Amino acid sequence: MKKIIMTALFITPLLAAAPALAEPGQAEMLKRGEEKFAEVDINGDGIINRSEFEGQRDQHFAESDANGDGQLSYDEAIQMFKKRMEGMGKSAARGGNQFQGKMFSHLDVDGDGFVTREEFDVITNRQFKNMDSDLDGQVTFIEAQAAARERHQKRSRGRK
Repeated sequence: MKKIIMTALFITPLLAAAPALAEPGQAEMLKRGEEKFAEVDINGDGIINRSEFEGQRDQHFAESDANGDGQLSYDEAIQMFKKRMEGMGKSAARGGNQFQGKMFSHLDVDGDGFVTREEFDVITNRQFKNMDSDLDGQVTFIEAQAAARERHQKRSRGRK
């Protein structure tokens, strides 16, 4: 469950599409996913390596840490979630405050009301590892799509 919720934090905007997902707007989702993938694939080689991923992760954290104190408050994290959802073309209200609260509580591992850089990095590093299916330290778009498809299937099974 934790993996599914945390997907919305970083990876879902990156992979806003998986062509095997038979949903309305699939072509638009694929296009958005390709654009987000290319955004992280700085050198344009069709692969996201660890360095590119960490650069994007660092940028997200820095942009979200509005007061620059090196940690995310609840409000800063909620703004980050909303920005990521809007980046996927979804309403920031989707899932509501309860969903956003769950996302925050999963990030705030020690429950102190703040997400430290270490907590943020642990979760996002786990996401990279989950996408890197062949464990070669890099993620292709195909691997990213497969990971998104798997998360979608798990989420669908959980709703039944």
